[in-house]
Amino acid sequence: MTSARTATLIALLLSAMTAAALLLIDPPGACPGWHPRHSSASLWVTLAVWTVPILAFHCFIVVRWDWCLRKATEREQLGSVPVEYILVRMCLMGAAASQLPFFLVLDCIGK
Repeated sequence: MTSARTATLIALLLSAMTAAALLLIDPPGACPGWHPRHSSASLWVTLAVWTVPILAFHCFIVVRWDWCLRKATEREQLGSVPVEYILVRMCLMGAAASQLPFFLVLDCIGK
């Protein structure tokens, strides 16, 4: 559970840094209005539609860890993998996947 909490906390901090960069840094010429060249959607939309739901779900898992374990063990389709491993891996992969806007901001700033 410690690694799930740590991964979620790091993802929250990186997302806060992304939002701060979008607020405080003027959009570079490569991404006018924080719209990347390869996308018509703003990075704000990507942050709101992609990152926020993923992190909200994983924050719920971390806060309600015991409840999630209990509900997952009540299911009979789990197989031989312990539920704790599944939840930790979900939080780790979700923390990594939620950072798409962070990498897009870095790509825009780096050009």
